[in-house]
Amino acid sequence: MKIKQLFTLALAAGISATSVAETTYSTLISNTAKLTYKVNNVDQVPDEKKADFVVDRKVRFSLSSITALPSAVTVGTPQFILYTLTNDSNADLAFKLSPSDSAPGVTAYTSAVDDTDTSLSISYNLYEDNGSGAPDTSKEILSSDAMTVLQSTDLKVHLRIAPNQANDMNIFAHVLTTTAYETDGATALVDNSADKWVAETVQTVLENNADFRTFTGAVQVTAAEVTLEKTATILSNPEPFDGLAGDQMKAIPGAKVLYSMIVKNTGSEAATAIAVIDILPFEIKDGDIDKTTYKVATTANPTPVTISGVVQGTETIGSDIHIKLTFPEYTIPAGSIADPKTVTISFEVTLP
Repeated sequence: MKIKQLFTLALAAGISATSVAETTYSTLISNTAKLTYKVNNVDQVPDEKKADFVVDRKVRFSLSSITALPSAVTVGTPQFILYTLTNDSNADLAFKLSPSDSAPGVTAYTSAVDDTDTSLSISYNLYEDNGSGAPDTSKEILSSDAMTVLQSTDLKVHLRIAPNQANDMNIFAHVLTTTAYETDGATALVDNSADKWVAETVQTVLENNADFRTFTGAVQVTAAEVTLEKTATILSNPEPFDGLAGDQMKAIPGAKVLYSMIVKNTGSEAATAIAVIDILPFEIKDGDIDKTTYKVATTANPTPVTISGVVQGTETIGSDIHIKLTFPEYTIPAGSIADPKTVTISFEVTLP
């Protein structure tokens, strides 16, 4: 096949040519030597000998990425990493590609390690390039799909990484593996590297004696880091014990108790749709709750304000029916460990 024809096919397939095509394997290379001579100035019968051989197959390919790693991604938002599979062989080959998640502790890239809990959720999908450097999400590449790549050309693919659950600044490492096959996409390559050279037989030489390549990449996730604290504080004691004050007050019947729930975000993303439900102890009945003291305070507005829309209901636990308080949803902006953002919800009850 002529180089021009090869380039035309490559462009038609949406694959970029990386270099001048090398001599295609199985090409017959024929070299002829001819000998003429004379005896007493009389031409003698010439001699002619040929040295023929066929070009062997060099299998060389690689995976690379121009995407800076680790790639930043927000939890719940997919990220695409562009990978380039380069076929530097002197033969067309079929390739299968398969992404997989790495286990915690795996080195994801220079000086960084996958620190993600295996219980957290992440998904990987591979897509073809649309010809303009963007993923074509209508053309997913499954691990069973064989992609034909012409000799001396590239194949661009996009790995979609979607962390659905993560802790703030978690690193998710992954491995993209590509394996080369014969152009039928099913027959494994045979390595003849250690075999004796046979001039008239096409032999295959695998670079590094391997028919696969791997590339380790990673994303670093920004997420909300939300924690809940719950406290109970004695506000007052009934007569005749109302002389007790401060930390001397006791949880005796008739005491006023302040329950507080502190929701804190130390993550680098806002936490939305925060919903707090409080299930009161079985001993506390509806009439023991001071409905005028439901309050909420934030770091942006440290003065407590009365909240509206509190829903009272019941929650059955075992054979006991408990009072359930459902508070309105809130958003807490991004914070940090040094500067956490909080929402505090509190209410008062009278201990029966």
